[in-house]
Amino acid sequence: MSASYPVIVDVLTESFGVDPDLLHPEATLEALDLDSLSLLELVLIIEERTGRRPETLSSSSSLAEVAVAIDGLDTSPAAAASPTASPTAAGATP
Repeated sequence: MSASYPVIVDVLTESFGVDPDLLHPEATLEALDLDSLSLLELVLIIEERTGRRPETLSSSSSLAEVAVAIDGLDTSPAAAASPTASPTAAGATP
């Protein structure tokens, strides 16, 4: 299992009150009733906890896809300063 998967589960249960019984790798963010504002908040909390900002989340992303996206991110200072970094998650509108 992904190193970030437990972090995602913790965030969803602690910050969003999602029932742990609903959380499994194939569950989508939409199935967990996360709207676009919740997606943005999720991105910010994940970044705070992991130092990584997933940019490609959408409501159709599964928890496994979110974990893979986070695990694949570079946390070096040069990557964080990249001019291509977007301030919002894909599919989430501020």
